[in-house]
Amino acid sequence: MNLSERCIDLEAQIKSLGQAKVLASQASHFEKRADELTAVSREFAPISNMFDLLKDVKIKFQLSSDLNLDYWHSQFVSLKEKYDSDPNFILNPVPGQDARAVLLNPMKQLPSTVKAAITSEWTAWAHGQIPAINDDLIGVLASISSMKIKVERIRALKRTALEIANRLPSSKNDVDAFTVCMKDLRQAWDALAGGEIPKEVINFLRIAGSSQGADFDQLTPNVQKWFREHELEKTLRIRVT
Repeated sequence: MNLSERCIDLEAQIKSLGQAKVLASQASHFEKRADELTAVSREFAPISNMFDLLKDVKIKFQLSSDLNLDYWHSQFVSLKEKYDSDPNFILNPVPGQDARAVLLNPMKQLPSTVKAAITSEWTAWAHGQIPAINDDLIGVLASISSMKIKVERIRALKRTALEIANRLPSSKNDVDAFTVCMKDLRQAWDALAGGEIPKEVINFLRIAGSSQGADFDQLTPNVQKWFREHELEKTLRIRVT
């Protein structure tokens, strides 16, 4: 091989090495971009499952338009179509702009933003299912020994309901547990006082449970009737001061 041929061969090798370097750089960028998109996809998987779950149990959400879900849907569709046409597109998905600032960083933040919005919707819905049980009234009823066990059960069920309501369910088991808890709570409350206790009775119980006690004339016929209907006459004690 003469000098000229050697130069030509060397030039070809250098060119080949340059191409290999470019390919290696592209491969590295492909791998990095794939890792970034895979991480986003991984975070979206449980959120998508949660949407399907809540849809199955007939829970409807009104997510804020601020989430721009329609925009992101069109972005994802466009990215996939352009990638299918030319895989190199993923290396520069927003030509002339900073891909990280315009696309990648907002995309990374999207799963947590959507999850927070769904959690807020779920919490609002779930709290709306919990019976309106006045804690002050429960405290008064707990002072009646014959009601204490029933009241403690109601308190425990309400605590459980709030615990489930304040976090996004992770499976159908969580939703089922909430449904069962709601059923038990309503039944326990209805069994305690029919779900409705007259205001006159509530006022009497609150005053009677205080350190001063209630006056005799506050034990009205309506209050006496309620005590008889709930077999609570024996819980009353009259003291002369």
